[in-house]
Amino acid sequence: MQRNNYPSSVLINERRYPIRTDFADWISILQIADDPTLTESEKLIMQMQIAFPKIPADIRAAAEQMHQFIAAGASEKRAGGNKRVVDFVQDWQYILAAFQQQYGLDLSPVPRWKFWARPMHWWKFMQLFRGLTEETLIVKIMGWRSINLAKIKDKELRKKYADLKRAYALAPAGMAGQKEYTQQELLEIANKKLIELKQAKAKQQAEG
Repeated sequence: MQRNNYPSSVLINERRYPIRTDFADWISILQIADDPTLTESEKLIMQMQIAFPKIPADIRAAAEQMHQFIAAGASEKRAGGNKRVVDFVQDWQYILAAFQQQYGLDLSPVPRWKFWARPMHWWKFMQLFRGLTEETLIVKIMGWRSINLAKIKDKELRKKYADLKRAYALAPAGMAGQKEYTQQELLEIANKKLIELKQAKAKQQAEG
């Protein structure tokens, strides 16, 4: 059920259900979660469409497993506590640069997956992301966003970090380039994603 110690299925009511593992899919799932134009039920429909090849009958249990999978095996509190310090969509350019700088890995879609025989597992992506050092700009940015200015006594230093905090502030969750979707458009987006996944799988099998 596992590949390289990373799970490829989840246990629901004593039955194993395959779950998609490509990190790009899980970034899409996180983006959906932050979309203010969607209701909670619409978000769940779209997320389930992406996460599961076949959506389990027990939706509530499946949703719980999906959220646990997003955590990628982590139980510790994220940097900054409850403060939002990173957005995988808004910060993608910095994350892309950080992976290239520290690991020599190109996560850009062209050429797609040049360095792997298969797409990178979400848990592996998160493991590498958590391992980024302060030599990378994204880690510095996360630190600037989480810093408590009230604790900095030096006025010049406080102003410096206030400017950095403001310069790299995140847009409100889900407000970066969002639009209103009709129910039909939502279903079309979900179906299009499924078609893309099937085509990618067929292409991979043909090339393999």
